[in-house]
Amino acid sequence: MNSPSSWASRSKSHRTVSNIAGRKRIEELRGLKERLEYLLTWSPVIIYTCEPYDDYVVTFVSENVLSQLGYEPREFIEDPRFWPNHIHPEEVTRVLTGLCRLFEDSRLHCDRK
Repeated sequence: MNSPSSWASRSKSHRTVSNIAGRKRIEELRGLKERLEYLLTWSPVIIYTCEPYDDYVVTFVSENVLSQLGYEPREFIEDPRFWPNHIHPEEVTRVLTGLCRLFEDSRLHCDRK
């Protein structure tokens, strides 16, 4: 028969193992996050997300936009018209038309001038 003290001892051991496993998982996730941030910062490709409708408001821009284009990521996010207002005037129609076709073609490639 198990005594209350043996149950308490097993319960405490289980919590300790769970805490260690939880801490290891947190460390793994922290390492993955740091690796992803490194890749996003040092990649020559600017990664961004935007709303899939209306004005295609930017919701995320990788930090390397500063080194690539000279703008802070927050500028794209805080001002919904920032990106469209900074497209080369000769390219605005082509780029915005391309965004409208994005869901039909499943891809869009834009070079900057």
